[in-house]
Amino acid sequence: MGFVCVLIAAGVQAQASLASYNGAYLYVETAGDRGSAHIQGHDLHQTLEGDRGTRYLQFQFHADGSVSIRTRIESEYLPGRISYTLTYRRAT
Repeated sequence: MGFVCVLIAAGVQAQASLASYNGAYLYVETAGDRGSAHIQGHDLHQTLEGDRGTRYLQFQFHADGSVSIRTRIESEYLPGRISYTLTYRRAT
């Protein structure tokens, strides 16, 4: 059930109902938003779809304990695709 926390933290409402979960794939749906997540190799891939666009996230877990999140946002309301990567490291 760890995926549910990831989806909720990324903006899917807490009222999401679990449609299917088999250990490697999760799908949730709310009133207007849909979200899915799956594991590929060591990465967690997540897709969040709403009325105004789609957000794709790839969580990469590194051996040094850091986590990179690659994000791509697509929407007809934007002039083009937005892509960026954030890397989080434990403070020393």
